[in-house]
Amino acid sequence: MSRCDSNKSGAALLIALGFLALLTFLIVAFSIQTRNERIAGRDYLSDARAKQLLHTALTRAMLDIDSTFSTNYPDRLAIGSLGNTGVPMVGTIHFSTEEQYIPLGNTAIASAYQTARDAAQWETITVSDAADSVAVGRMGYVIINTSGLLDANSVGGLSGTSMLEQRTSGLSPREIQLDPDLLPELTAVAELIQADGTKIETDDGNLAFIHNRETAWHRFESLRDVKTLNSNGRGGVMEGDLSAFSTFSLFPSNNFQSLELTETLDPALLEAKLVVDCGLSQPEAQAVVENYFDYIDADDIPRNLLGSSPESVPMINEIWMDELSFSQTANDETNVRYRVSGRLHFETWYPFEDEPPSDFSPEVKALDPEVGPDAVEIITGEEFIGQTDYMTVVCSYSDSSSKAFILPLAELEEGPVSDGKFSTYSYEFSYDERVLLEVPFQVNPPPMPETLHFMEDSIELTHSVGTLDAVYEFSLSTPFLENGAHPAIYASCVDPRINSEFTNTDHWQLSETDSANAINELDDWGEESDLNNKSSIQLYTRNAPMQNAAELGHLSLGTPWRTVRLYGGDAASELHPVLDHFHTGEALRDEPARPGLINRNSPHRAVLASAFVGAPIQLEFETGPTDARITIAQAQALGENLAAYSAERIRTSPGQIGNALSNNVPDWENWTDAQKESIVANTYRLFGERDSLYTIFLVAQAGTDADENGRIADDEVRGTQQAVVTVWRDPVDQTAAIVFYGLTDTLRSSINGGETWSTLLEAFHP
Repeated sequence: MSRCDSNKSGAALLIALGFLALLTFLIVAFSIQTRNERIAGRDYLSDARAKQLLHTALTRAMLDIDSTFSTNYPDRLAIGSLGNTGVPMVGTIHFSTEEQYIPLGNTAIASAYQTARDAAQWETITVSDAADSVAVGRMGYVIINTSGLLDANSVGGLSGTSMLEQRTSGLSPREIQLDPDLLPELTAVAELIQADGTKIETDDGNLAFIHNRETAWHRFESLRDVKTLNSNGRGGVMEGDLSAFSTFSLFPSNNFQSLELTETLDPALLEAKLVVDCGLSQPEAQAVVENYFDYIDADDIPRNLLGSSPESVPMINEIWMDELSFSQTANDETNVRYRVSGRLHFETWYPFEDEPPSDFSPEVKALDPEVGPDAVEIITGEEFIGQTDYMTVVCSYSDSSSKAFILPLAELEEGPVSDGKFSTYSYEFSYDERVLLEVPFQVNPPPMPETLHFMEDSIELTHSVGTLDAVYEFSLSTPFLENGAHPAIYASCVDPRINSEFTNTDHWQLSETDSANAINELDDWGEESDLNNKSSIQLYTRNAPMQNAAELGHLSLGTPWRTVRLYGGDAASELHPVLDHFHTGEALRDEPARPGLINRNSPHRAVLASAFVGAPIQLEFETGPTDARITIAQAQALGENLAAYSAERIRTSPGQIGNALSNNVPDWENWTDAQKESIVANTYRLFGERDSLYTIFLVAQAGTDADENGRIADDEVRGTQQAVVTVWRDPVDQTAAIVFYGLTDTLRSSINGGETWSTLLEAFHP
């Protein structure tokens, strides 16, 4: 072979080796690529399977909610999956990202969550065919009950650009106030973020939260948004873990058969509903029906003077006799000299806010002494029986005979003596004559009387359009004293709304002294018994259609100091659930659903208390002046009472909100019955019940059962997916909706490109 041929062969070898090396490289690269794609495909398939298994886990969790939690308000705060493997999830799965979506600042929720998380177990998922069942993965979950919290997107509101919505009658959750003294995550000092991004410091954390939400952020999708967007540098409204907030609520209108209170309401229907649904007796219901129409009509004339009308009229409150003198001097059985004198006084009370009317006149009419069974000889004035400005005086003897005097009354003053809400009318009478009796005494000398009776047929306050008030068959008696002078006699009305039947000892009581120009001294004040200063009692009538169903609480049941009761106090069994069965024309019942209310069955005391903070305490619900407002201390007591009451029941109805009121509330003894009921009136519409919210941490793992033992072990897992899901559920008809769904991979703090969640949210900053 020539040298030239040898060189050519060497070059060809090198080229061949080069191509071989390149081919080998390509084959290896292709093999690696194929392997990677196979692995990637398997991983993708495993992840896809895991994502599908998440839906299975969610379905299982929803079934667990329906079977484990109660049908109204959940009786647990958290549960973990029971599983079928006995293998706990803890140790192989962590929820550090997911935990940013629940209020771990709430001690009760945090404790329940940790217990449920540690107890949660894996459940194997199998696929079955006709021949076999194959394990393809496992799943687990933790359900956290986030119901009964404040909806961060709906509570509170602005009136204008920088003023909070005023707390008035509780028609809108925009009135709910958020106070740092109740909600520890709120700061006392924060910044208002303006539309141009500038910040203004404020010492009102409530205002800052609401202002920044409506001006800068507009809506929070999750609790992580709430915390991040209100952190230091973004208004500094919140710090630490959240305890009282969620980001969704929806309250369908209730399904109670509620009756609207109108001027044309059928009295029979109203009465039947009060008896059947509200627990009133037939007489009580009849009294309330009568009083309802008096309350809403335009005039001030009671429909029934024998009833317990709420009309704003002066009411006869006290009657007394003093400077009484009676003597009898007889020559024989027929010739007798009588000396009679004394004074009659009666007092009216006007316990209403405005000034009492003056365009009426009192009429005192003498009683016919012969209405009784005993024989009575009328000595003088028979022709004046039933006439105005006369008094009947009867002296009765041991032989059952009686002598009567119909004597004229003379006013002591020109008009009444008034002192604020009280007015006193005074009259005097006298008689001194020797008479020849038509019915002689049976013995001589004649006997002295045993008892003296001072009587009137009626004492009325008359107006040109009707009688305002009246007391019938008035009679006061005293034993006869031979020295002539007799002690004063006093009678006090228990409840001036119910004063017509003087002979009814439940309505009128004898007393030892008068309490002129002051509240009567009584042993039992009924609903006002706890009140320290009885002179602060005020009554109210609207003389127009009711604007709030709680106004039924102004109406008397026909017995002294008992009205339709809206609160529990020390007698919860007496509460009448009228708010469950009646409403006024505020149109709330026409709305299919409302966000932002507070679940009245919530166990979270600070949340419940937030509904009461700042509520007006007033006499005239809806439109009247505010006497005071509920303080933080009072709201805390009310929230604790309501939570304790609800904890003992499956469901608390609107009418039972009043059981939050009890004598452990600060200043209880300074509130009148009407003021206590105004707390209920101005709060109950901020509560709802048809709203349950659950945050679910889902985990699903796809895998291969290599050892064919029917379950997936840790080393057999091929793909893992986790998610945070928020589910809303109507506990009445058990409909449900997913309101937030996020795969944990997309929710982690580090997003593609290394941007943090906070950095991304900063893009929404003004």
